[in-house]
Amino acid sequence: MSVFAGCNDLKRLSDAIKSRFIKVRFQPYTAERFRDVVVTVLTMREGVNQGLAEYIAEVGKHTGDPREAIAIARVAKTKANVDKYVELLWGQKT
Repeated sequence: MSVFAGCNDLKRLSDAIKSRFIKVRFQPYTAERFRDVVVTVLTMREGVNQGLAEYIAEVGKHTGDPREAIAIARVAKTKANVDKYVELLWGQKT
């Protein structure tokens, strides 16, 4: 039997729990890899058109977090909507 687990902050786990797992740290996405992941997830899983997916990947690249791009794609269906959400979320104009 294999067990896989993930967490964002090891400090919050007890030493007893941490001792039962092998710790693997992943490097942050490169800008190119982030774009590829976001565009693929948004088009294949979220049903977003290619152009909008690429736009969301571009404006969200500073986060390095595909989950942020997915959240935007779920509420913003046009580039204008994306721009509004980006300004609300991150206080920046695209």
